[in-house]
Amino acid sequence: MYVWLDYRRVQKEDPVRFIEKWLPDYLKMTTRKGKIKLDRAHRSMAPKPGPEQRSRPIILKFHNFADKQLVMNAARKLGLEPCRLAHTGPRISFFNDYSAAVVKKCKAFDEIKYRLRKKSIDYALIYPATLKVMINGTERRFDTPEGAAAFAESLDGTN
Repeated sequence: MYVWLDYRRVQKEDPVRFIEKWLPDYLKMTTRKGKIKLDRAHRSMAPKPGPEQRSRPIILKFHNFADKQLVMNAARKLGLEPCRLAHTGPRISFFNDYSAAVVKKCKAFDEIKYRLRKKSIDYALIYPATLKVMINGTERRFDTPEGAAAFAESLDGTN
């Protein structure tokens, strides 16, 4: 999982210890011993951002998959949008960390998602890379961008 968080808040102490204690408080979640257990927490290798840019994400390696699921579920409950939280400070976002192969498959659906968004059609991208389209109370699923593109083209005359 990776988290967008102002790293200056974390630099004052060990990132693992800071996030283990801070995250349950921030997400208002109950845990055993009042903290979650992390194996690692470090900044991503992205280029250093400028002063007005968003900070680099922090990569978290959870010791237990169950803790990761608790964190993601708590983030979803608190956020208005899935996994995006806005409190008084800077926005903090939570994302699953997918492999390069999964990201590439998801990116293949970008053009189709753009076209569906322009037509105000509801859709969701389901792991690993399945596009679910909801239209007129029915649901269609597409495992390939080609199938989804053909469906989107068939909608051109209807919307």
